[in-house]
Amino acid sequence: MWGENDRLRIMVFRPTWTEFQDFSSYIEMMEKKGAHRAGLAKVIPPPEWIARRKRYDEDDVMTLEIPAPISQVAQGNRGLFQLHMVEKKPMTVSDYKIIAESDKFKTPDYFDYDDLERKFWKNIMYKPPLYGADVSGSITDKDVAVWNINKLGTILDYVNEDYGIRIEGVNTAYLYFGMWKSLFAWHTEDMDLYSINYIHEGCPKTWYSIPPEYGRNFERLANRFFSTEASNCPAFLRHKTTIISPNILKQNDIPYNKITQEKGEFMITFPFGYHSGFNHGFNMAESVNFASPRWVDYGKKALLCHCRKNSVKISMDTFVKRIQPNMYESWLKNNNISAHPKDTSGTLETPLTSKSNILCNKNNIGISKHDIKAGRKRRHVTLLSDSELPNDTSYGNKAVDVKKCLNNSIENSTVKCDSVNDNAHLNVVVTKPLPLFHLEKPCNTSLTSSKPRMNSKNQPSNMTSIFKTQTKKKIDLESTQSFIQPTQIEDEYHEIDGIQNNISDMVNNCCSFEIEQLYNIYRSMNYPHCSICMMLNCKKLTFNLDWQIIAKSSTLPTLKKPTSALFKYALSTSNKVFMENLIRCEKCYLTVHKLCYGTTVDTRRIHWLCDRCMTNPRLAACVYCPLKGGALKEFKIHGWSHVECHLFVHGSIPLFTINTFKTGFITNQKCVICNVTSGNCFCCSSSDCYTWFHISCGIFAGYDFQINHTSKHITSIHCNKHSYVPDKKRYVHINQKGWARHLQRKRISECRIVKIDKTPLAIVKFSDGTISESIKLKEIKNYANNFPPNKQEIHLKSGDTVLFMGLNYKHIYSVEYNDGTSDCLLSNDLRSFR
Repeated sequence: MWGENDRLRIMVFRPTWTEFQDFSSYIEMMEKKGAHRAGLAKVIPPPEWIARRKRYDEDDVMTLEIPAPISQVAQGNRGLFQLHMVEKKPMTVSDYKIIAESDKFKTPDYFDYDDLERKFWKNIMYKPPLYGADVSGSITDKDVAVWNINKLGTILDYVNEDYGIRIEGVNTAYLYFGMWKSLFAWHTEDMDLYSINYIHEGCPKTWYSIPPEYGRNFERLANRFFSTEASNCPAFLRHKTTIISPNILKQNDIPYNKITQEKGEFMITFPFGYHSGFNHGFNMAESVNFASPRWVDYGKKALLCHCRKNSVKISMDTFVKRIQPNMYESWLKNNNISAHPKDTSGTLETPLTSKSNILCNKNNIGISKHDIKAGRKRRHVTLLSDSELPNDTSYGNKAVDVKKCLNNSIENSTVKCDSVNDNAHLNVVVTKPLPLFHLEKPCNTSLTSSKPRMNSKNQPSNMTSIFKTQTKKKIDLESTQSFIQPTQIEDEYHEIDGIQNNISDMVNNCCSFEIEQLYNIYRSMNYPHCSICMMLNCKKLTFNLDWQIIAKSSTLPTLKKPTSALFKYALSTSNKVFMENLIRCEKCYLTVHKLCYGTTVDTRRIHWLCDRCMTNPRLAACVYCPLKGGALKEFKIHGWSHVECHLFVHGSIPLFTINTFKTGFITNQKCVICNVTSGNCFCCSSSDCYTWFHISCGIFAGYDFQINHTSKHITSIHCNKHSYVPDKKRYVHINQKGWARHLQRKRISECRIVKIDKTPLAIVKFSDGTISESIKLKEIKNYANNFPPNKQEIHLKSGDTVLFMGLNYKHIYSVEYNDGTSDCLLSNDLRSFR
């Protein structure tokens, strides 16, 4: 992992029974030998030491309740992942073990630990494991006098003695029940404390650690890759949701160590030692924090998380007063200011001493009830609906650990309005000019994109987190992908499963405005850079798991040169190629052609805001799909729709009737992409495909949209399974000759197309549950050109009573056979045309 400094490697200690008697003294001895420099050390206890005399499958262990098992859902790509915690129903250890050793979750066959590690990184996003973490209690025998995790007897006990505070998992023991692939993300301990971890029973753990003297380098790397999280919370790594593969660390010159902890072994983490790891299979571990005099300087300067109520904060007053009495008065007056012990920059990272952290003990009248109440460090979870959860979390969804919806600070600071002119109806607002984005250098420094990065010196800080990223080393994308690109090994996953995970950020009710900005940026990356034209572009954008990372690191397209207006061309009857100017919303970064969006605003003199940003951007949402972001227009009072959705639902652009055509849709069908039933869903045009989806969701998934402007605007939408069909097979025109099924002679005969119509056909559901999409309207009894309401029973002339589900517009081809007969055929009956 590095070659020149072996002093930073993890040390393994095998104390004698005599050396093992004094825990604090032995930790001090380990540090004298330099064990703390690696941030992690292993201690193998002497054979005389026994943690538990009884078996671990006894009832007192197996009947323990895990109050909040966590399903760990990893989302990301190329070695960079964010962990989402889905809280499950309580279960006993016995039940958890059964799940952990089931065929679905058991450890796969492997050759050695390196082989198992490769399988972990390749499958990190599949089959989210359950982790029985943060279970209060201990399974160590109470009469164990030394190295008893529940009573180590270090200076951290001052918290209980002086403050009367017991913090679960910090100064009281926590139990952890793991299974294959359950993991702990990169973090340091609360308040940068020490920690001790002991595996009582079961499979090993693999640990990664970063030497504390490289901790700041690692934080800068994490801030660069996860700039949005860093801008929301400078201490976001304390959320324990950030996963960075060792290969990424290696490529960015961050030294790290790796070690495997076996059953019956202790692992010690040292102050400011970043660590992460995963379990090899079912195991039982016990852990707690502790402290030593050397930790006090770390505790005084620890970077704390202030965005979560359950984050741990310990007043350093009693430690400074007891351990550093000569510094106490100076520290109270903020005169004892020094840098973090491992901060090579020499700058002060944390706030100065304040009233809230100079509380001496629980008898101090200056202490508040809030400060002395017992803390907890359980993982933060937020309730979400089932439709908002990833697809592979089927065992009892309860809650997900997700970032709270961003407030309007990003939205409000993007454009500072000085005044609004009298022509507000033109969707223009006069603003201060935004700073230009300057290219740093056109080198391929991004992990996830070869696009040049941008920088803006004067831009508001919360917006620079979207664009500003600095790198100093070129990363080999090919080698990165070969090492940790998530690859399926044992199971077959449908392509649509990954799309549902990718689109979840866009359909959730808490979709942040920043995510919508990234979505608009990503949609304008490819030529012709118009968000609306992208639907008809031959080169489809792929919204992979890393699309947000790519959007953050991409450059905004120039607005100086006109580009091809594919949308206008498709809706016109002319063969002329339209070249139109691009405009970009100063607030949400929507980039469109003026003609495609339907505006004539001159943006050379004033900054432009899209219709949505001119009104209330948080309330405007498409009525035809659940997707946030994109080109939204108000087609009626308080009625908004995406331009693309409105086109396919109504056959025209909102407020602009351009060559209206008809399409078929259904209003109560579940979209296969977003898994949401509301809105208007369309079906794949392939005759044997029953894939239903929203228009915007189809665009997100890269589906193929075609509008043939030379054939009365024949439209087709093909899912990814059928989008490979060549255009010459997909479209036929009048006078074209070919072969088709002769309905009278019951054979394939040569024919010529004489007419093409688009006819509405009824979608009906029969009593046995089957659905037909090709029922002609004349087959419905008492049909008088009035469509029945959805889900209403109707009677067919065949005698069947069916449920009306909607309309499906299909092409009817009038053909003339060589024998002079004629017929009307559906696309299913057409065979080969030339």
